[in-house]
Amino acid sequence: ASTSTGGQRVLYAVAGDTDDATGNSSDLAYIVFSDVTASEPIFTVIPADVENGIPASVMIDKGCDSDIIRYTIDGSDPTANSPEYTDAIDITSDAIVKAIAFDKNGANPSEVVSQDVVVRLNYVEVEITNAGYATFYNAEYWPVEVLTESETEIDPEPLLTPRSRKEPVYFSQIIARPATVSGTSVVLGREIFAIAPGDAVILSGEPGIYQLPVNPWIVVDPIQDNLLHGFARTQMIRGEEGYRYYKLSEGVHGVGFYAGAENYGPFESEGGKAYLAVPAELQVNCFLFDNATGIKGIESAESSEPVYNLQGIRMGNKLVKGVYVQGGKKFVVK
Repeated sequence: ASTSTGGQRVLYAVAGDTDDATGNSSDLAYIVFSDVTASEPIFTVIPADVENGIPASVMIDKGCDSDIIRYTIDGSDPTANSPEYTDAIDITSDAIVKAIAFDKNGANPSEVVSQDVVVRLNYVEVEITNAGYATFYNAEYWPVEVLTESETEIDPEPLLTPRSRKEPVYFSQIIARPATVSGTSVVLGREIFAIAPGDAVILSGEPGIYQLPVNPWIVVDPIQDNLLHGFARTQMIRGEEGYRYYKLSEGVHGVGFYAGAENYGPFESEGGKAYLAVPAELQVNCFLFDNATGIKGIESAESSEPVYNLQGIRMGNKLVKGVYVQGGKKFVVK
């Protein structure tokens, strides 16, 4: 007797005695069972290789070749209307994969089986000072995400490593923006939710230490119109003629960007942080936030007032690199 495994039908074949002398055998008899449920799917998981940007891979094997597998990745139970499994499933964030098998006619479902898939992203650590600001340069090979309000309750405990600090490392909302200048003010651009490799931003939020995930599976465009720069490691700024260099610090006028060296020349910039490079013709001693002790009252870069170049010629909508005047304040386009 032989038995097919899995599926909704099990076949038994029974043979009669064989006449060794003549080689003749009796007829075969078949018994078919039609009320057996499909076999449960079987999971195989290949973990993610985050450093090389390779997602986790989930493969689902059938108990019987004629089975149809349906699956979900959001934790809900799959049904006959769920996507059909045909090839390995890429998983780029933590997920609960569930699967169910049906026979070739879409009937006799198996039990639902479940598989947890955990993707361990790398994290970078940043600290917001008591002034509510910090600079950040993304020295990673992949984009760095900035968390939104819906993600503030994530428990980071599995990701923590021993450290000497007493302050907690936690997830919470912070805001990331590029920066230009106008007059003596820092003009913060639109909020961004992921920082491309090689880009620098100003972070604002409640004082504390934060972990930001490095996510290789998102696509981020480089920031446009940004005067912030940085390095992966602490090093001397490579100065350019006609530029002044400023660092985020607290000076006589409050928190802002002040000269990092004598005569606003190049200075040693800390790795992972950003400095401000501004055309020297602006002749500004420091650039301040509208509200240097918090994150409210950020100045918008948009204005309805006309823009003029330094020769007094009114400009159109498209501006090339240079210094311009709007509303009595100078600003730079780089």
